[in-house]
Amino acid sequence: MRQPSLRLTLTLAIGSLALLAALLVLRDMYVGWQRLERVEALREATLLGDGLFDATEKISVERDIGYSILHASGKDIVGDLSRRLLQSRRDTDQLFRDSMGSLSAYGMADLNMKLKKAEEQFASLQDLRGKIDAAMALPIAQRDRALSQRWFKDSTALIMNLQELWMDFARHYTDIDVFMTLRMRFKHILGIIMDYSGRQRSLIGRLFAENVDPTPEEQADLLRWAGVAENGWVIGGTLADQGGLAPGITPYFNDALSHYFTIHDMVQGIFYVPGAATRPYPISVEFWLDLATQANDSLSALKDAAMTQSRDYAEKLEMQARLFLLYHAVLLFVALSLCLYALRTVRRRVLHPLRDLADALADAAEGKPVTFISADGNRNDEIGALARALRALQRKT
Repeated sequence: MRQPSLRLTLTLAIGSLALLAALLVLRDMYVGWQRLERVEALREATLLGDGLFDATEKISVERDIGYSILHASGKDIVGDLSRRLLQSRRDTDQLFRDSMGSLSAYGMADLNMKLKKAEEQFASLQDLRGKIDAAMALPIAQRDRALSQRWFKDSTALIMNLQELWMDFARHYTDIDVFMTLRMRFKHILGIIMDYSGRQRSLIGRLFAENVDPTPEEQADLLRWAGVAENGWVIGGTLADQGGLAPGITPYFNDALSHYFTIHDMVQGIFYVPGAATRPYPISVEFWLDLATQANDSLSALKDAAMTQSRDYAEKLEMQARLFLLYHAVLLFVALSLCLYALRTVRRRVLHPLRDLADALADAAEGKPVTFISADGNRNDEIGALARALRALQRKT
């Protein structure tokens, strides 16, 4: 059986090593490319989630202001609340439309029902806006009390639906990075805190404005809402630590937490203790609205800090994925270059000289005059030694 030539053997060996190295690097590059695509999708989802979070917050603010304004009577208070209400409506409309359009573009079948429901709920709120504006022009005694209850209930239902919508959407991205998943959950918990603390502030503001005691049902709601919010603070703190958010948001977290418990402690003995009767209330509605605004602003600052941290982290993940691909592309280039260099060197310094020596030996065996290439004899390797030996042998003969 004919043995393969040395040239073919070396070429196959070096080519096989080059192919193996390329396949290993390409496998890692393929994994890295998939990782990059998923990280880019996660970054886009984070931006969309932030927009939806903003929309939910603005709806919460509009709910609280609209609820308060229906029970406010002072001209200065109504005027201030009206300006804030108009600004909140503009922000809400833009953010809601942008978020719904972006979510719809993903074409996720499991979101369709909640998306449709959110659109219907928002259309209902827009209809209620006109009724609120009409009620504001009436004396407080002539305003329909059922309108404020419906406004509060419907806007709260929309907020809860948007929170569920966000969680359903985020669930598609929770297997990409554990720290990003924890940050998503933190934002969800923060949304719950903002919702339930806003409910408390709205109801208490109405009680201050009307100077009435809470009904047993309202007091039960306040206690339940406070429990949900306080539990949210505990869970939120844990998620911030586990998700790596704490270093960047701790000042904002502590400030928002301090505002929440400061105003909660101020009214705890008034509204959260069954049977307490302290009217006339020691806090004016104007002072309460100022405190509520400060508390809401501190929560907004915390939300902005958390979103900034999450966006920065998502961009960091994307950069790491790109660097991984770049590193392996360079590695592939270097590996292939080394293999090509090795193949060229073997052919130039081994195979070609051996072929020349073999041809010279064949000529010598036939009695032909042979002159071995002097350059081969000057080499300090096996080829050079062989050339020198053959030259010496030729001299003797």
